[in-house]
Amino acid sequence: MNIDRSELGEFTGFLLIGLFVLLSFRFVLKAYFKANAKNLDKNSEFYKILVKSMALNKTFHPYLGYVAVVLILTHSYIQTGWNFFADNQTLTGYMTGGLFTFNVIGGFIGDQVMKKPRPKWWIWVHRILAILLGVSILIHINQ
Repeated sequence: MNIDRSELGEFTGFLLIGLFVLLSFRFVLKAYFKANAKNLDKNSEFYKILVKSMALNKTFHPYLGYVAVVLILTHSYIQTGWNFFADNQTLTGYMTGGLFTFNVIGGFIGDQVMKKPRPKWWIWVHRILAILLGVSILIHINQ
């Protein structure tokens, strides 16, 4: 079996997209729970699965971010070999990788440095960076 660099680079890119979706899923879970908490039957199987999913997501959310940073470096090396050239694909990749890394660093600072209660502005910065990252990913993969 012989895998070329472009296939491996594409695979690591898809893994990064998957991590982004998993990391963003935290917001969706929390929003759904907030909107429907009063209407959910606390004895139902769905409620138990929802709460368990939220607990797992909360536990693994920071670690998925750290894995993403390692995967960004891996993806960048596979795709460019650290030869920093300036075509559109590479420039959008640097922008996307930078946003992803910056958001993970911001999450780390919020979790480990600020602790709770965090300032209200922090969560909005973290979420806005995630939205910008999603747009950046779309731009990068469509180059």
